[in-house]
Amino acid sequence: MTRAGFDVVSVFGSLSAAAVPGTVITAVLTERGWTASNVRNQVTRLLERGVLTAERAGRHAVYRLAPAIARRFNSIRGCAETPAYDGYFYAIFYSIPETERGLRDRLLYAARYGEFHLLRPGVLIGLSDSADFVLGTTGEASPDSWMITGRVTPADLSEARRMAAIAFDFADMWKRIGELRGDVAKVVGDEACSGNRYFDVFYRASSEFMQLPHLPAELVDGPRPEQELGALMGRLSAVFERRYRQDVQATAEQASGADLIEYVPRGEPISAADTPAQPAPRSR
Repeated sequence: MTRAGFDVVSVFGSLSAAAVPGTVITAVLTERGWTASNVRNQVTRLLERGVLTAERAGRHAVYRLAPAIARRFNSIRGCAETPAYDGYFYAIFYSIPETERGLRDRLLYAARYGEFHLLRPGVLIGLSDSADFVLGTTGEASPDSWMITGRVTPADLSEARRMAAIAFDFADMWKRIGELRGDVAKVVGDEACSGNRYFDVFYRASSEFMQLPHLPAELVDGPRPEQELGALMGRLSAVFERRYRQDVQATAEQASGADLIEYVPRGEPISAADTPAQPAPRSR
């Protein structure tokens, strides 16, 4: 997700809300330096990409997170359940020629949202049975390409750990987490840190967390990356609550349509939209 798209989605988290009118999104992001037209354009893009869904409530357009993004978004809120390892990985096997690189790129992009990772070229593995979602998002393959779902069963737990370390790239993951530690420490220690600087770091940390595989303990030989990254996210969230939340909440409540905000108690998951994405209504 681009930084601009993330800023729109972050309004839901900032308010701890499952549904937010366009007027409120605009009000909150205007305080961060956006123009109203930029907000409307970005919301329209997210609707077209299926990240948001929309419904009418009188003269207001009210937005919700679509299922794919809500599932990952809830991981940031600490509400995502760790999948179990039942002795096998779900798999997507594929063969897509270079002439259809766009199809392959769409598959790999969708795979990340479905929590599938690359074991080797042509083989994606994951712990969640979301292959139908991934392939449904990717689109139809031509006669020169194929995509098949199945399972990969390691010989034993040791082999399962090796596969997890390769597919989920633990080494690179720990490197990126190490780089984030320093930036988070600066934000936490700087009481004069601007909101934009805060969200720069929060965006990086959230992007990592949303792509982070949540693995059962038996598949990780050592510390679990999500625990370390979760602790960093917790420190950032505490900074938001202390420095910025009150102002964001006041801005939201003063916006037209604020009574349509559907709040969710802190610590509880934000539910996904239960209706398909609709054409983008004009946000007012």
